[in-house]
Amino acid sequence: MASTSQNGTSMNDPALRAKCTRLRAILPQIRGFNRYLALVSNANPAIELWDLFSLGVSLCYLFDLVAEGRGLSKINQSEYDAEMLAENPERAKKHAIALFAMQIRSDVAAREIPGCEPFTVNELWDRDSTQGLNKAVQTVSTLIKHLPADVFDVPRRPSVMSTPLVRYPESHRINVLRELVETERKYNSDLEVLQKYLVAVADCNLMDMETISLVFPNIDQLVEFQAQFLRALEGTMEQPWPEQRWGQAFLQAEEGFLASYTSWFTNYTRGLDILVIKKPYLAGLDHIISSHEASAYVVRPVSRACKYPLLLDSLIKCLDPAQYPYFDELKAGREAMKRVMDELHARQMIAEKQETANLLRGRVADWKGCNPEHFGALLLDDVFIVTKSNVDREYHVFLFEKILLCCKEVVNRSNAGHTYSAARQRTSPLTLKGRIFMNVVTAADLGPEDSTRVYPVAYPLTVRWKPDEGTQSDAESLVLRCRTEDQAQRWKEKIAEKCKYRSERVDGIVDVGAELSARVPSLGPRKTLQRCASSGRSFHGQERSRSDADARVTRSLLTSNHDHRSRSCVRPSRARARRPVNGSAHSLGLTSSKVEVHVDLQLLVLSRRLVYRRVRL
Repeated sequence: MASTSQNGTSMNDPALRAKCTRLRAILPQIRGFNRYLALVSNANPAIELWDLFSLGVSLCYLFDLVAEGRGLSKINQSEYDAEMLAENPERAKKHAIALFAMQIRSDVAAREIPGCEPFTVNELWDRDSTQGLNKAVQTVSTLIKHLPADVFDVPRRPSVMSTPLVRYPESHRINVLRELVETERKYNSDLEVLQKYLVAVADCNLMDMETISLVFPNIDQLVEFQAQFLRALEGTMEQPWPEQRWGQAFLQAEEGFLASYTSWFTNYTRGLDILVIKKPYLAGLDHIISSHEASAYVVRPVSRACKYPLLLDSLIKCLDPAQYPYFDELKAGREAMKRVMDELHARQMIAEKQETANLLRGRVADWKGCNPEHFGALLLDDVFIVTKSNVDREYHVFLFEKILLCCKEVVNRSNAGHTYSAARQRTSPLTLKGRIFMNVVTAADLGPEDSTRVYPVAYPLTVRWKPDEGTQSDAESLVLRCRTEDQAQRWKEKIAEKCKYRSERVDGIVDVGAELSARVPSLGPRKTLQRCASSGRSFHGQERSRSDADARVTRSLLTSNHDHRSRSCVRPSRARARRPVNGSAHSLGLTSSKVEVHVDLQLLVLSRRLVYRRVRL
């Protein structure tokens, strides 16, 4: 297994790189761990940690350190046997990984070291997907939290934000500034190489212009902007130290960063997928950029943008506010870059959700009468163990503004047991197994931690909704087994948001009823609502079934243009819908404006009473 292997789809994901960078900074502080770090080396922290964990013995060493203080059985497989590795390196490494994975999955480890995310040997070994690496990073981070303090050779440093500002030696400030400027020069050089690569790709007709715009979005604009920014940094560096206004350079470039980097953040994942497909055809341009390194170059702008706030944090930490006259301006520059990164990540998430929603339309063959065009925006999606009626099933859950979908991946026999790449997982066919319309969801409750067969520690999120008419229970529910507390909280907040919106709509019905009773003194608020909400009689006195009325509002709100033969929605009575309304404003003694209020109130009450076919999981 080559240590320089790269995953062209998500290896260079900024979030993954950030987690790996933080973890990489802590590992050298652990007593005796540097011997493993000396065996791997890569400029990409994600690749370096993947190579490190793939040794197997490094994972066993960390587990044994935790086991010492918690009464757990040691693995005793932490020695690096060069002779055995030379004979059969893959077998030796996989054996050590398997020993570690079995210990992490044990009930004792789940109880004593909560928070670990179990993984298989193949998940960590397979470089076509970063799923195994993400799990390994989560598990190792959890192990480090449970390490005794005496195993650290150097005291662990607290975060920058929680550390009081102290004056560092002059050399530290100089080193930080030198790193900022020199890495900026190298970055500009990489962009120029990437620009040259794009021209070669276009000249050789290896990609059409639309594809090029996805892989290399606005490269000319980015090169020009970064060249100007580099000149600003170099000009600042040439000034005497008391006159160097580093914060000003970032404040002035805030809008330029947003304009230049938005396309990269919103397109780079699709660009990386394209590079994986085109890799065999790009080998002829290895004299410019190796086809193995092309993905690293494409993601370079994203990783560089993410590093600016960290560099400014390092500079702020080593300065004394009393000695540097532009300290507040420097802090403002850091905040500007954090705003830029927050906005870029938000735009990236929106673009990714839109792409996921667009791909989903083609992944589900049978929508069972529902129209994806009416689901609203995609808010969240993830794979969960879903519990319904005490039965656990793995579903890909999609939360839209108006509906929650539970889908199951269609696995062909020929593909069973294979690990898919991230691109394959985003496009594999799905079967719609259940759906809940958000206007009948009543609550989302986060319960205490529990265990499942898949996750030693899970965070159950219970989603409750109104059942069908005629059922015995007051409410129905399902449980999403979240892997982390952060994931559970994120889903809870989004679902609660929609419930709050629905509650406000319902409260509006009472407000309209009060207004109507004031305009029609003969009817009190309660009688007005009861009369309009009557299931057997419409507002004008015409006999009409509840299902007919509900179906009309259902069609207008969610399911226009749907298949009338579908069983998922109530079919409206065409004869009833064509029947003219008996009665008039004069027969009721009302003015036209009062009739409008009554009709609006009727629609609101009917929309409140909408009952959809309950989800079947």
